[in-house]
Amino acid sequence: MLSVPGANGAGKTTLFGPTGEILSEEHLNEAFGVEVRLYPLTLRNRTYTCVLPLGLKERMERGA
Repeated sequence: MLSVPGANGAGKTTLFGPTGEILSEEHLNEAFGVEVRLYPLTLRNRTYTCVLPLGLKERMERGA
């Protein structure tokens, strides 16, 4: 489940479905208001998906 802002920031939309479809770069960009990238990280024979927020520091410094 993921909540993203509605049109023009009005309200929120809640998304339900398979995690791999809901936690996409597009949906995460909308939910957090910053550009994100998903990168796979393999460690000890397991692969994890890492969420990298790009521009988060700058956004927080602006107070947005």
